[in-house]
Parts: sequence; structure tokens; C-alpha cells
Amino acid sequence: MNPQSPQLLRDLEGKVALVTGAASGIGLATTQLLEARGACVVAEDINPIVNDVFRGQEHIAPFVGDVATESVAQDAVALAVERFGRLDILVNNAARIVYKNAVDLTLAEWNSIMDVTSTASSCTPARR
Repeated sequence: MNPQSPQLLRDLEGKVALVTGAASGIGLATTQLLEARGACVVAEDINPIVNDVFRGQEHIAPFVGDVATESVAQDAVALAVERFGRLDILVNNAARIVYKNAVDLTLAEWNSIMDVTSTASSCTPARR
């Protein structure tokens, strides 16, 4: 089958995805690609600009929150189920970066990084 065939380009039709860190960069590109391939997407970001980026998009539901907080992660999953009926794909793209050498990080900075890049991945439960 030709990789550019319309069937392959819509291979995610009927799937629902949650993308963290969706307001910019890789998260934004991933959200747009998933939607272009047929998926409905909950686009989560800590930055409220996510609402402006995806305003009025039928198949993309913006969600503002910090996925390092368990209740926020659960609310993002609940939104996917409420709005689109399910959740099939999770893209844990969100990251927190502190531009310092590791030995110069405070414990609070270290914990902040780990809360998003490691802990947030484990507190986004799949629900059906």
C-alpha cells in the first residue's frame, strides 16, 4: 500500500489521544499530526495559551493544567472520556526544564523537573 494513500493518512480515525505539553513545540506538532490522521485530541498544557491555540477546533479539546498534579492528570483523562467517549493514546510530552548544571540544582528545582518528566507519566491512568 502506498504510504501516502488516503487510508493510511487517516489511520487514527475513531481514536482519542491525550497530549501533554501541547501548546508549543513537539507537543503542538504531535497534536496537529494526530488530528490530521483522524484522532480526536485532548491538548493539555500548563500554559493557558493552549486555549487560544486550539480554540474552535472540533476534534481538539484544549485543557489547562499541570499534569504533575494527580487530580489534573485525572481530570484530563475524564475530559477525553466525557468529550470523545474514550482514551486510546497517551503522549507524555510535557517537560519542565531548568537551565543549570545538575550539581547546581536546588532540591525544589530537581523535584519540579521530576514531577513533570517522571511522576506525571505514572499518574495519568487509563480509563474506559
